[in-house]
Amino acid sequence: MAVCGITVIPIGTSSPSASSYIAKVVSLIKESGFKAMPTPIGTAIEGDLEEILSIIPKIRDAIYSEGLNRVVMNVYIDDRNDKQLTLKGKMESLENKLGGKV
Repeated sequence: MAVCGITVIPIGTSSPSASSYIAKVVSLIKESGFKAMPTPIGTAIEGDLEEILSIIPKIRDAIYSEGLNRVVMNVYIDDRNDKQLTLKGKMESLENKLGGKV
């Protein structure tokens, strides 16, 4: 299992606010069955790497369906072959190192 992050930047909107576009993207990710954790600057996704990669074109298409002609996406991947990664496990590891103060 992999943990990925995706930041979606819709280009050519009529407003500097992107939250309506991001809400559509997060809904799509969750409806696709992935565990997702939205953050102020991106969304973390947990799942099989190939399945996560297959949702990227759907995210692009969701932005295009809103009448936009351009989207920039940053995707970063954390994948290990020695253990299973989960969003919860990564947060617990961080909390332990910070003394439970995340």
